[in-house]
Amino acid sequence: MTDIFDEIRSKRGGVASIHSAFKDYPKGVEAHFHFYEKILLEEGPLPRADREFLAVCTSKANECPYCVAHHQEALNHQADIEPERKEKLERFAKILTREPWKAHVEFLKLVHEGFSKPEAQHATMVVSYFNFVNRCVHALGLELEDNFQDTCR
Repeated sequence: MTDIFDEIRSKRGGVASIHSAFKDYPKGVEAHFHFYEKILLEEGPLPRADREFLAVCTSKANECPYCVAHHQEALNHQADIEPERKEKLERFAKILTREPWKAHVEFLKLVHEGFSKPEAQHATMVVSYFNFVNRCVHALGLELEDNFQDTCR
């Protein structure tokens, strides 16, 4: 198996603390990084700007400045999102994060409001993923790296 940290470094321009903090559990890092690649970086139903916006909204709702900084930096390099679309995505992220038992109604509302079912499913994955990551950051007490921008491309 190639070293997961070498893979991350070569693909992301560095190894963020969210990965290096789990150095004693490389299989977990590998699973986490590959899931991240699939839902955030690879082509999918939602444009990258929407995904980064959902990351920021979810991380703000969870009071995770580490992830807010990383993904706001990435969002700064993406196309603008129409305000009405942002409002719908933010509403969905907040409900799924703060009141997940109400999320099904919000999921259906997204579809009714013009998002395709695959887009709504992708949004669900992104928000759920960031709820996981925000909790990892809080549990390990991670702080923003001095050179965090290097990994935000």
